[in-house]
Parts: sequence; structure tokens; C-alpha cells
Amino acid sequence: MGEWHNPEPPGGTLASSYDLTALSMKDSLALLELAANHARNIVGLMAMRNDPTRTGGYFTFLRPDQKENNTVNLVIGFYVGTRLSSEQIAKCTQFATEKAHRLFSHPKDITSFQSRDDSDSDKMKHEYGGAIRLACGLIFSFSGYKDWENEAMCVLMARHLGFMQNDHANRIVTASNNLDLRDLISCMCEHNSW
Repeated sequence: MGEWHNPEPPGGTLASSYDLTALSMKDSLALLELAANHARNIVGLMAMRNDPTRTGGYFTFLRPDQKENNTVNLVIGFYVGTRLSSEQIAKCTQFATEKAHRLFSHPKDITSFQSRDDSDSDKMKHEYGGAIRLACGLIFSFSGYKDWENEAMCVLMARHLGFMQNDHANRIVTASNNLDLRDLISCMCEHNSW
């Protein structure tokens, strides 16, 4: 399935090393570097598993504002991959941001699949899956692949950064009915990559 490189921040997993409620500039840059390294590895695995011409997209990590209940703050957002046109970048950014904000506005949901809507005739107004809410309240969102693959990117990123346990991953798979993600996790478990 491909080799997994797992860079660790000083002191253990990212979840135990950074206070995401108040990141300094130095910690933000370290988080961005670590997340980008993980994202490049995941994109490589996804390209080998699926369509090699789909080489990336846009990740965004949001967190609820601790002071204002109805506000969400960007922790980091970045592009990953190669051969992305300016049109693809704009589209991926729009969809990743929309999914994250929509999931935030549905506080009982743990995946944007739960509010997915592709009924509008204008595809740019579709509301896709591909964002997840972590137990700690962070929202990870990715756009660049198909819905289930975008969600898989977020689950893999959260898992490898130390933000997700198996039980929460299973709740997301169940809530989204993402059987492809369940198969991917099973395959990764068989290869000791989970």
C-alpha cells in the first residue's frame, strides 16, 4: 500500500504537544509543517490506491471559539499536492471551507455526510461529505477527491496526528455509512499502518 512516514513532534503526538486553543506563531508553523508532511504521505497513498491524476486538494482545521459560542476559528489551512490549477485550488478551498462551516453549524453531527445535499442543479452549490468533528471539538475538512476519499483523508490525518482513537473513527464510519473508509481502515490494520 505504500510506506508511511510518521514524523512526531517533540514530546509525543500532536494532540499532546500543542494547545490548539491558543497557538503561538511558532507552534502554528510547527503544526503546519507536521500536518503538511502527513498530508503529502496520505495524498501519495490515495493516489496509489485510486486515480493517480487526482493529486491533492485543500485541508482546513477549524476550532470553536472559546469566547464566542457561534464562531469558529481557522487553526490552519493549506494546499497539498501537485498539478493543481488556480481553478481547482479555488474550488477545493470553497468546498473544504463550506463543509467545515456546515458541520460546525450542526453541533450534533460528527461528519458532513450527515447534512450532505447534492440536489441543486448547480454543482458549485452542492454540499458534500469530507469534514469530520473530532471528540476534542476540532473540525478537519478536505476537498480534492470524492466525498468518501475526502473523509478518509481527514480521518487518516486526525489518526496520525494523534487526535483520533479507533472508537471515534468507527462512529464516523457508521454516521457517514462510508463503507470504503471502513475497508481502507481494515486494510491499514492488516498492514499495521493504523
